[in-house]
Amino acid sequence: MLIKAPINRDFDAGMRSLGYQVKVRDDSYVVYHGVFGLTFNMKALRLNYREFVKFCKTISVEGGRKIRKGSNLYIIPYRNRFFPVRMSEDEYAALKECAKAENMSPQNFFREYLLRALAKRKEL
Repeated sequence: MLIKAPINRDFDAGMRSLGYQVKVRDDSYVVYHGVFGLTFNMKALRLNYREFVKFCKTISVEGGRKIRKGSNLYIIPYRNRFFPVRMSEDEYAALKECAKAENMSPQNFFREYLLRALAKRKEL
């Protein structure tokens, strides 16, 4: 996923902490490359509401989409690959239990757990 955003120090720090690489840096914008979905809050970026809305409007995403809901910005990659996994009844029961504890569906829990493991592996 490629994300083009205006320069913002807090946004940059968040992007780098999630393993996004800087591809292009200009005087007014930065282009990042990475694979994981992101969530940013207006307060984390130290912007007031009007500045946050303007910031969100100027972001462009290739290979995904952006959604602003109130004071949150979600950048989500397109998920167009299907990956079936076979599990035993006991494994699936354990997965459902863990997902329920996190208030998530088993599918979303599995995806998030897998992506966190991949992110850690990439840092090595």
